Amino acid sequence: MKIRKPVCESLRQQILHLAAHGYGSRKIVERLDVSRSLVRWVLAEASTEELKISASAGSKLEPFLQIIREKVLKELTTTRILREIKDLGYLGSRTILGELVAKIRADNGLNRRPVAKRRFETAPGNEMQLDWSPYRVPINGKQVKIHVLGVISGYSRKLFFAAFRNERQGTLLEGLSMALEYYEGCALRLVVDNMTTAVLGRRDKGQIIWNQAFMDFSKHYGFTPVACAVRDPDRKGKQEKSFRLLEDDFIRGSSFASWDDLSRRLQAWLDKTPGVGNNRIHGTTGKVPNEEHL
Repeated sequence: MKIRKPVCESLRQQILHLAAHGYGSRKIVERLDVSRSLVRWVLAEASTEELKISASAGSKLEPFLQIIREKVLKELTTTRILREIKDLGYLGSRTILGELVAKIRADNGLNRRPVAKRRFETAPGNEMQLDWSPYRVPINGKQVKIHVLGVISGYSRKLFFAAFRNERQGTLLEGLSMALEYYEGCALRLVVDNMTTAVLGRRDKGQIIWNQAFMDFSKHYGFTPVACAVRDPDRKGKQEKSFRLLEDDFIRGSSFASWDDLSRRLQAWLDKTPGVGNNRIHGTTGKVPNEEHL
């Protein structure tokens, strides 16, 4: 007798959900790209009670439809929407929410096309990447421009973010000091963009003219600064992607009572919220940054 391998619970629930909402096995196969024998086996093994629960699951979304639509139109991620409506009492699954979010995005032309990026990996302790990203957010009822300093460990993907009022020399060095204290050390090299607080320019043969204060800082902490080539955004691809995560999952649609409130919630998002920030499973490494960082 052939022993069938266990079906992951997420896939099993998707099959039951579709069956409960009128999908035949052929349609489920097309929708989920699985074998028809698997679908038939899952449905045969499922109890009548399970199918009833799946059939009624859609009703769990009803009280939150308007809120979900508003959040989708703000282009929030499904993960963030799930987190926020759970705080409001939502008890349904991510699967049915994801289907609704996908439909709203499609109806409003919000589907994003993936962009191919050059990817490379670095060994533990070899590299960190640093950059600034500006945003406008409501603070105490007023739109305020904030400057977020971001640092990422190239190996573990552990993130550091801090919000400041400007990107001046002293602010950069203060923020970088905070980051290195947060990481409890520094990598062998630090990749930076061509910000004037780090890079003053280049000589005829491309030799970099470093900002002296930044060079003194690097010697004190023991890392080698590396400047990106001009118009080469992919060199800091890990850092650029982390800013998109920050914007999608924290900045967009948020408002703050004060700068202190912003800082407190940003640190909570980074390290104190399950499945978010440094506690999420990274899409490329498949590991949790806070667990992988040594």
